[in-house]
Amino acid sequence: MRKPSLLPLGLFVSLLLVAGAAWAQEPAPTAGGGGGRTAGLGLGVETTLTSGLGFGAGVGGSLVGPTGALFVYDAGRFRVHGLLGFASEENDDDIYALAGRFFFNLHQGTGSDFALGGGLAIVHFSNDGPGPDLTDIHLEGAAQLRAFLTPNVALSASLGLALVIPDEGNTVIAFGGQLAASFGMVYFFY
Repeated sequence: MRKPSLLPLGLFVSLLLVAGAAWAQEPAPTAGGGGGRTAGLGLGVETTLTSGLGFGAGVGGSLVGPTGALFVYDAGRFRVHGLLGFASEENDDDIYALAGRFFFNLHQGTGSDFALGGGLAIVHFSNDGPGPDLTDIHLEGAAQLRAFLTPNVALSASLGLALVIPDEGNTVIAFGGQLAASFGMVYFFY
């Protein structure tokens, strides 16, 4: 019997929370310069560059990169991302992901910014079958573009170099970017 994945439900709930908070919020206070945004905390969803590459080892023969709930501290000149993900495969194997990213803003416009940074992720595959549990390490260096739809809501896309060091199998190096299906969205509480 197939065990349903909680990831789509988590993403849907995150989007509802973001939409509800956006509806209830008054406009954010603005500060001089930097596109009118101030430092603050943000919640949303995001994926790393290694998500969806579809190669390598892992439970069920698939390499899985971190995708999940995003927690952001944006200090204006730099920002820190924390990502927490979970998925359950049909054979009752579970995947847990924890990632951290750091970006330094190189340029900030009135409704967008451009940043360089990198990240580290740990992806653990809990195997309920006869095979061993696996833990992969994901490293990335990335450029990230953010476009602010409102002062509090940002869409992001990343491009960069990713390195996956699997628990078993060969190390994978990839150059890629997030496409339309894998972007980030954050609501900031300024």
